[in-house]
Amino acid sequence: MGRGHAPGGHALKLTPKVSLLAVALACVPVGVLLGLFLPRYGAAVRETEQRRQFELAQAAGALVAHHVDRVGDDARSVGEAMKHVGGMRSEDVADGLVAVEAIMATRRSVAAVRIEIPSRAVSVVLAKEGSDRSDATPSTEEQRRRADDDARGITVELLDDRRALLIASVGAAKSGERVYVTAPLYLTPMREDLAALVAARGLDHGESLVVLDPGRRVVVALGSPPLATGADGSAIPIVRRHGAADPHQRFAIQEDDVEGSEPRAYSFVTVDRPGEDASSGWAIALGRPHAVAYERLYAIRRVLILLAGGTLAVSALLAALMARSWVRPLVALERRARNLGDRAFERITSPSLRSDEIGEVDRAIVRAAAQLEQAEQVLAEEVQKRTNLSRFISPEIVEAILDGRHRLELGGERRLVTVLFADIVAFTPLSESRSPEEVVKVLNDVFSVLTEVVFRHEGVVDKFVGDSIMALWGAPFEQPDHAARALAAATDMMRFLENTAEALKADLGLDLRLAIAVNSGEVVVGNIGSTRRMEYTAIGDAVNVAARLEAIARPNQVLVGERTAELAGPGFPLRELGRRRVAGRAAEIGVYELEVPQ
Repeated sequence: MGRGHAPGGHALKLTPKVSLLAVALACVPVGVLLGLFLPRYGAAVRETEQRRQFELAQAAGALVAHHVDRVGDDARSVGEAMKHVGGMRSEDVADGLVAVEAIMATRRSVAAVRIEIPSRAVSVVLAKEGSDRSDATPSTEEQRRRADDDARGITVELLDDRRALLIASVGAAKSGERVYVTAPLYLTPMREDLAALVAARGLDHGESLVVLDPGRRVVVALGSPPLATGADGSAIPIVRRHGAADPHQRFAIQEDDVEGSEPRAYSFVTVDRPGEDASSGWAIALGRPHAVAYERLYAIRRVLILLAGGTLAVSALLAALMARSWVRPLVALERRARNLGDRAFERITSPSLRSDEIGEVDRAIVRAAAQLEQAEQVLAEEVQKRTNLSRFISPEIVEAILDGRHRLELGGERRLVTVLFADIVAFTPLSESRSPEEVVKVLNDVFSVLTEVVFRHEGVVDKFVGDSIMALWGAPFEQPDHAARALAAATDMMRFLENTAEALKADLGLDLRLAIAVNSGEVVVGNIGSTRRMEYTAIGDAVNVAARLEAIARPNQVLVGERTAELAGPGFPLRELGRRRVAGRAAEIGVYELEVPQ
């Protein structure tokens, strides 16, 4: 016998078929292309780009060092000659300066220098014919100190976008005094040489090369974004990250960073001199946009993505052709699921005869629909019963009965409760002048609102007696603040009547008023009546006193028993009325009036 296809058989299921197809046609080639080749190729391109940038930055640094050293060497030569002048007699100094000028005339990189001997207040400017003597700016004590501290006895400070000032300390004269030579370092030749260098290396398309002095100010800036000479170069991302390092520390870093919204590849190299242990403090920051730096990587990535997309497209087409026979049952299954969500149980019939997962899910939906429909019918019946019962009994008691917390048997227990009576004043004349239907409507409207007020303050409506309502707090469940809840409910009842009295008078010609009494005390609460008809109520002197207080209350007045005033606390405006005698009691009782805020 062949294999059957009844539910629960061993035929190949739908899920393994689709999974094997997707893995074979899509995941393997895409994973090989994107997961193995691309990262390795990207690492090689990145390494090549970093090496290229570092080499260009080093070449630029060597060119900058050449310009600085050329001016520095010529200034030191002039200074060495000046050492001998410093040791001459006063009458021979003039002849010595002539000799220094002769030496300076042989130096091509300096046109004007200032020779300073601070201890003797000597400051002399020597200049070639036709040169600007004002370019030989005097040095400051701080600049001379930095020159003394430098390993080569040279320091450079940017003056403006045209020149920097080089200060050379050339050692001690015979007299033991130090001689300093200041000379202008013109930036235009350095800028031109750097421009030629980067042009030869192919620097374009948004790349930038920035020369920074030891204070991280811009000396020369080529490319984009444009930076002015003298600007603060510490805002460049890689300088911001490493600018706190010692400017004379020798280091080289290649990193990726982001400037604004444009990713850039940066190199940062100090300007070093071969064979020396310290740099000049100057630095080169070279940046290239990622789109330019990694153009080859992006190109091959686009090709790989296109190949992967094509592979996925072919795989999807083949999968669609092979799964075409499975689409129809999936659509039907989706329709059944939607009907289940919409609770359209009458549309979910005739379970599928398929033997795979689709058939199993379809049959499960049919079973679930039948069970949900039955459960909804039971739930609707329970809700209707609960609603009908709550029309005759307080919702709290209904919940307690249904939860099994309230016993349905005769009897009661002693409790400390607060009782409220609210009576519609002058209702008898209203009954005589109106039809029974109109009287019932008015009563239902008023009692509906009063009931909502009681429920809002978590009280229990005990009963309606004619034109009066009786409510309890503190039973059937304990409420430590039952007295305060009852007074708050009485306040809301009066406010309701104040807000609606004018409307009732205008619409129906009725002038309705409430007389309310609130009293607290120990009573017996429980099911009173017979085994066939019972009601939950309270019996005791506190109930009788509340009823008697309501009988003597004036229209729009709330009378409060002394025990309620004691239990409610100071949070309510109670005015003491003294002791009163009520019907049915020999002893007088203390009475208060609750003043309802307007």
